Amino acid sequence: MQSNPAYGFGATKACVGAVTLAGLLAKVRSTELPPIFAILFFRKQHMRTNWTWDGSKAADYAFDATEPCEGEKKEDNALPMGMLLSWFRICERVGQLLYAQGHLS
Repeated sequence: MQSNPAYGFGATKACVGAVTLAGLLAKVRSTELPPIFAILFFRKQHMRTNWTWDGSKAADYAFDATEPCEGEKKEDNALPMGMLLSWFRICERVGQLLYAQGHLS
């Protein structure tokens, strides 16, 4: 499954990746990277960003056009459509309230 670009996690993942890479490079004390550098990077990156893929999957699986991951069934992983729509309405209303109170511009 690919991440749904509608959630905008691509930029988030790129920023987290840059910070992760900078942190690992700062720990290197030679002019050569250790042989396990890539493994360390992707392990840390996975721990920090995996939620972006898993979190959007439940919402995406509620829509007919979504192709499930190999070995998964949409009906086992999807949020019920009524719950999903209620969540969207709540988020929209909270945003409107925050804007009205001057917390968002």
